[in-house]
Amino acid sequence: MASHGLGPTRAKVLELLQQSNAPLTAAQVAEVLDLHPNSARHHLGQLVESGFAERAPLPTKTTGRPKVGFTPSRQAPSVSDRHLIDLTTMLLDHFCADDASAERAGVQWGSRLREGNANVGEVITAMKESGFSPEIDGQVLNFGRCPFRSTMAPETLQAVCKVHLGFLRGALPDREVGEFEIGPICKVHVSGELGADPTIGPEHHRPAEPVLLSEPTSAPRG
Repeated sequence: MASHGLGPTRAKVLELLQQSNAPLTAAQVAEVLDLHPNSARHHLGQLVESGFAERAPLPTKTTGRPKVGFTPSRQAPSVSDRHLIDLTTMLLDHFCADDASAERAGVQWGSRLREGNANVGEVITAMKESGFSPEIDGQVLNFGRCPFRSTMAPETLQAVCKVHLGFLRGALPDREVGEFEIGPICKVHVSGELGADPTIGPEHHRPAEPVLLSEPTSAPRG
């Protein structure tokens, strides 16, 4: 869960309020986010109770109780990563115009982790905290989840990969780190038996493939 402490649905409701230039009703929130109206009202009420949203009576031309809209409060946390993605893209385009400069930036970043003398366990933990899902398979690090893959253009994503390759090389200067194999599961070869590193917990090891045993054949009947 993100640092704002909201669940995924409530965070989406708050993000929708923050992106709107006018108060939204519970019905509008339910329609946009494909929620049941009661669910939308519940999440909006909880946001108001937590101080992250405010009720705003909507103007009406009829008599009776006016409709109520909802707006984000000033103290509401930012739940959208769009500005961070745009900033990252701008910095990469400006400072990492080619693969070499992107990797150099990553090496400098990685060398700050325990002054360039980090163990594999600390590197894996750092990448996990950054949104990746590193798993060890022998001498290979597998990354099945990438927080940048679905949010950045392919040309920018290549620079992101080079930065993270440099990060690994900068953080593990005593090991030889190969090139990334880009795919649905990205892979990188690291010298030395990673599984033998005592700093790596069992949760970071790739589960062993199940062994299928053939069923015993029955003896022919006489």
